[in-house]
Amino acid sequence: MQEKIKAEIKPAMLAKDTVRLGTLRMILAAFTNELVTQGHPPTDPLSDEDCMKVIKRLAKQRKDSIDQFVAGGRPELADDERAELTVIEGFLPAQMSE
Repeated sequence: MQEKIKAEIKPAMLAKDTVRLGTLRMILAAFTNELVTQGHPPTDPLSDEDCMKVIKRLAKQRKDSIDQFVAGGRPELADDERAELTVIEGFLPAQMSE
């Protein structure tokens, strides 16, 4: 999972997709933070299970931020969070429908 996200950075740079590039870099930084929190060196690979936990956590944070921005009357900031959430959800497995 970590290598897949690293591989997505170059095409995002070439496409000049700043939202996707920033979000991918943020995900990789969160992976590094998780490694350090677990007591591992930042250069170690993170397991796919831990990667999914981090990505789910980031998605939840974005959803909470969207709710707070909408409630606070800041729709432009909510739109930025929605764009990041779309990129993050691209790495999550499909959820079952009701």
